[in-house]
Amino acid sequence: MISITQQGLDRAIPGVPVATRGKKGIELRRCAVSKPLSMLYRWSSRIGSHRVMQSIMQLALKLEGGEFLSYTARELVSRHYRLDIGAYSYGCFDPIRFPDGAHVGRYVSIASSVRSYRRNHPARSLSTHPLFFSSRCGASQSREMPTRKLCIGHDAWIGAHVVILPGCQHIGIGAIVGAGSVVTRDVEPYTIVAGNPAKPIRKRFDTKTIERLLQSRWWENDPASLQSELEEREKLCLEGERGGVS
Repeated sequence: MISITQQGLDRAIPGVPVATRGKKGIELRRCAVSKPLSMLYRWSSRIGSHRVMQSIMQLALKLEGGEFLSYTARELVSRHYRLDIGAYSYGCFDPIRFPDGAHVGRYVSIASSVRSYRRNHPARSLSTHPLFFSSRCGASQSREMPTRKLCIGHDAWIGAHVVILPGCQHIGIGAIVGAGSVVTRDVEPYTIVAGNPAKPIRKRFDTKTIERLLQSRWWENDPASLQSELEEREKLCLEGERGGVS
């Protein structure tokens, strides 16, 4: 097993997102067969063997410590689907649930049942069917519906069965999205939202505390350094407030 530091990431694969890189050069795990797995995945993609592609992804995750730490899994989704996933994030290694171009920060927690939709059907056209607005189905490029990007900030938590619609393009740092919510608008940092459509319930902290948290950029540190100084960092950023949600 090979540990990849920030410098190693820069040299090895430019496509791996910046969000995988910490202040001290985070350590993702890259197994000895990472390169052959990547080559086999690329070949399977060309012939359309999705079952083989899924098997390769699962093997990479198994060999490299799962979604928290896998370097190869991040490389595969970044190169083939432009899906950038930061270090220690999980629940989003799926190009079907998280379409082309999504960006997920570090330490993001996403339930396995979350789905993101990046474009709508046309409501003011003759038909809402893809045959008339999707070039993949034969429609003219001039009638193509726009696809919107999605960015999920560091340390966000998205609960079970959440649906993220095209109207939402950004979920802020430290935001919490309650289970079963339908998110139609952007979510501000450190804001708890829930419902259908999702609406703000409250801020996790007061304005000054949120400013301190954002300025601290604590998520750029690796888990070991954070755990060793957790109480000190919490006291510094929260000044006595605790991070739990009642």
